[in-house]
Amino acid sequence: MNKTRKVTIKYNGEDLTVNVMPALIIDLDNAVRRSKSGSEDYNGTDDIELLPGIEKLLWSYRDMGYLILGVSNQPSVAFEKKTMDDVDKETQATIALFNKNPFHVIKICMFHPDGTHPIFGRESYWRMPNYGMIATNEQDAMQDGDMIDWKSSFFVGANHYGAECAKNVKMSFIDIKDFIKEAAEMPA
Repeated sequence: MNKTRKVTIKYNGEDLTVNVMPALIIDLDNAVRRSKSGSEDYNGTDDIELLPGIEKLLWSYRDMGYLILGVSNQPSVAFEKKTMDDVDKETQATIALFNKNPFHVIKICMFHPDGTHPIFGRESYWRMPNYGMIATNEQDAMQDGDMIDWKSSFFVGANHYGAECAKNVKMSFIDIKDFIKEAAEMPA
C-alpha cells in the first residue's frame, strides 16, 4: 500500500499540490553498510559491504511511498584521519554497491567537538544525536514538493546516537537487528 498522499492547498491564490509521505531515516554505518575487515572505520572503499537484505528492505519501503533518507556521523574528518574526499568516495562506493540507489538523499556530518580539524573540530547541530541532518532532509524534501509525515516516519540505526536522535525528534527507533529480521521474513 502506497503511503504517499497528494494534498492541494491555496497559496497566493494558486493551487499548490504537495506529496505528504513518511520517511525512513537510516544511519549508514552498521545499518546499511559495514567494514568487511571488521574495523571500526573503513579502510578504503574496498572495505565496504552492504548488510545482507538491506537493499530489498529499503526498496520495499521506497515502493510503499517512503522517502529513504540516509544519515551518517563521520568524525574521522574532524580527527584528521580522513579527508572530506575520502568520506565522499566511501559514500559513493556505498551507493555503487546497490543494484539501484534506494536513497532520496544522504547527509553526512564530519564534525566532532573533540576533533582537531580547524573547521570540523567543533560541535554541530548536524552531528547525531542532534537532528540537523534530519532538519535539512526535511528542507530538501520541501524544495522537491514533498512534506514529511513525521508521525508515520521512523529511524533505523545500530547505536545510541541514532536512538537518541530519534528520541530528540519524537520519532520511533528500530534497531537494525530487528529491521533486518523483517527482510528475512519477506517473500522472495
